[in-house]
Amino acid sequence: MSLDCLNNIIGLSATPCNCWDAQKPVNFNELNESKSGLYVMQPDTVPVRWTNSAADCENGGVWSLALGARTQAIRDFLSDYLAATKQVKAEQFLPFTNIGDNYYKKAETVKATTAAVWLEPYEIRGAKLRIDAVQIAFWDGITTPQNIDINIYSNLDFTTPKATATANVTANKQYFTATFAAPFIFDLGDIRSDLNERFYITYTIPPGARPVSNQIERGCKCSNAAKYRNNPYLQTMCLGGAQAATVAELQTAPVYGSSNMNGLYLNASLDCDYYSWLCDLAQKPDAVTVASGQRLMLGMALADGLQAKAIFNLVDSILMSGRINHYTMVLDPKQLYQIKNHYLKIYRAAINNLVYYMPADVSDCLVCQKNKRLIKGQILV
Repeated sequence: MSLDCLNNIIGLSATPCNCWDAQKPVNFNELNESKSGLYVMQPDTVPVRWTNSAADCENGGVWSLALGARTQAIRDFLSDYLAATKQVKAEQFLPFTNIGDNYYKKAETVKATTAAVWLEPYEIRGAKLRIDAVQIAFWDGITTPQNIDINIYSNLDFTTPKATATANVTANKQYFTATFAAPFIFDLGDIRSDLNERFYITYTIPPGARPVSNQIERGCKCSNAAKYRNNPYLQTMCLGGAQAATVAELQTAPVYGSSNMNGLYLNASLDCDYYSWLCDLAQKPDAVTVASGQRLMLGMALADGLQAKAIFNLVDSILMSGRINHYTMVLDPKQLYQIKNHYLKIYRAAINNLVYYMPADVSDCLVCQKNKRLIKGQILV
């Protein structure tokens, strides 16, 4: 996971000093941009001269140290933010990697030449449906190798497929995979109820062939709870099978509907996103965010947290440097450890605030954990 949008919420150095200009990267101005006005190296945090005291052939120059500290801070922040979120919130929807079953129960009845499975996802903010590949199997009728094109269409446009892949089918009663060049991804937060959008995964049945009659639901005569446990995708969408004379007729008569998959088995998943909202904060960190009925500057909390972790990392570099220098020997390393502890507290407070005050509209994927609380610190914005 990488959020490049966080790179410039803080800059590298606020000083106009040109003492180390020769070491600056060619794109220094781009790297040094700060949307928050905060920097890794500042006179009141870690001055440039402190950082330069640790610069050597192993650690790189002063700018390499600052850039490395910021890059690592972003990685650490994302990891710790997700971990803190999972301590107090649980994902509402069970994960899945496939849709339908891949059993060989019997042959599907062929009533038309175009076969399909349709999906009608529910509106879920912060969730995306992802289909990487489709597997297909036939009960009988495959006597020579067949290249079968599998297309994904929206019912709002049956002329241009959203994605296309080809399966090379060479035998009966065996699944063959068609992998899309790029995964088909649909943002479930973009669904409009007035459009009633469905997606059709379609193919043309070869003459004389019959698909296997695999089912949408795994198992039978089970309780409602077991049905959703065995088929967690049913929590996020409605599904159905269909056959028609052409793709364009899949929603018009005569359509032969069923609760079967027409031999298709989807390699699909639901991706829940409760972190990319941080990108919005990073673009305008001083903007006001409404969360928990309060007007807060969460963007500055994010900037404070990233700056604090970058400073923490930078001080570590100075302390671990093999160079004996004024700041680690004469001034006593305790001062540097005090700086680390100070900024570690700011960092942890920022993580807690961003989890606690996460706006309710960020994601429908999350629900509160039972009997778990997040200890809220003072918001540092």
